[in-house]
Amino acid sequence: MPIIEYNQKALDHLKKVDSKLEYYINLYGYIEVNRNPNIFETIVSSIISQQLSLKAAQTIESRVIKKVGSFNPLNILSISDEELREAGLSYPKIRYIKELSNKVLNNELIIDDFESLTDEEVIQRLITVKGVGRWTAEMLAIFSLGRLDIFAYDDLALKKAVMKVHGYKTFSKIRYQRLKSKYSPYGTVASIYYYAIKDKEGL
Repeated sequence: MPIIEYNQKALDHLKKVDSKLEYYINLYGYIEVNRNPNIFETIVSSIISQQLSLKAAQTIESRVIKKVGSFNPLNILSISDEELREAGLSYPKIRYIKELSNKVLNNELIIDDFESLTDEEVIQRLITVKGVGRWTAEMLAIFSLGRLDIFAYDDLALKKAVMKVHGYKTFSKIRYQRLKSKYSPYGTVASIYYYAIKDKEGL
């Protein structure tokens, strides 16, 4: 599986601008993170996992895959709402993934040219899909496209880790913007370390 590709230059930049994050970069070393380059599949998985625990999302996703074979627009549209409901999907999520499938098939949502778009262009195009908000679009930019400068304000895991590392009682938009600017153009790499901190520290 492809990985999110970043180099020592990114780590050196982050260590230079944030001594507190530097401690954890040195502690954890290089963190390899897989990405799924199948954009459509990643959007569907993201919709399925919304507001669910990781375990619940994985269980439902595996049931849906058994029903449809693989995540592509034709397969999803060939399955009835009732069958998808039996797999554990809520009716709103069924509507979202079917509308997504129709949009892709009808070329209302072009996903094949995402590589040529800026981060913000990708996000703006994705949030036209019902069920896909900014956070979901940002996660897709990271974990499907491997974009290196995504630092998501609405990411609860990121907020918890940032507050832990920096001793913040709150994570205001001003603090967020300051960190985002400081980490750029490697916001994603900073995020990877904050996610690791969240997991390893049990936050």
